[in-house]
Amino acid sequence: TMQLHYSSLGTKQLLMDELARNAAWRAFFRDNQLPKNRVEFEALIGKGRGNLVSEFLELLGLTRIILQKRFDIKKEIDGLTSNAYRFARKDLLDQLGHLVTPDFLTVTPPEYLNEIPRYLEAMSYRMNHLQGRVSQDLESIELIANWHERLEIVGTKVNSRDGYLMLRFLIEEYRVARFSQGLGVKKKVSEQRLEREFLVLEKQYGIR
Repeated sequence: TMQLHYSSLGTKQLLMDELARNAAWRAFFRDNQLPKNRVEFEALIGKGRGNLVSEFLELLGLTRIILQKRFDIKKEIDGLTSNAYRFARKDLLDQLGHLVTPDFLTVTPPEYLNEIPRYLEAMSYRMNHLQGRVSQDLESIELIANWHERLEIVGTKVNSRDGYLMLRFLIEEYRVARFSQGLGVKKKVSEQRLEREFLVLEKQYGIR
């Protein structure tokens, strides 16, 4: 079933490699300094060996949920055939493509990976409440597009991946606040907070 849900993203082998590699990273290296030599490497392997199965099963369960939700969301998006929904449809496809990439287990840090099911649920909520809200939805699309433009500029300048990811997923929280208010957000986010957080990095790297 997971292979079916992943098939539009990549091969069965790619999914297996993603799961194995990231389970190993979590078990052996995530909470430790990276080894500088063979002795340190083997010590980390020995220390984490007992955690590998539990880390793999936890990651497997989360991956199964994400892929199932992604599969269902894609079908919902495909059902937005009305011309009135064309802008929402494009925005939702773009969001889905960024949230769940072929290598999403590798490129998404654990603290953000755990939130992806919630963001996918928010996408479904948005679609279920889109009727009668097309103009408000378009207004939110335009606002968020401005933040993504700034994020792309930040991404070309900022050396800190952590800083970039913080901004990226702050925008995801803002999406929940704008499109799916009924679900609530984990972090209070507004235009003002986004402006403050962006300015910190933009000024640090001479963008503004």
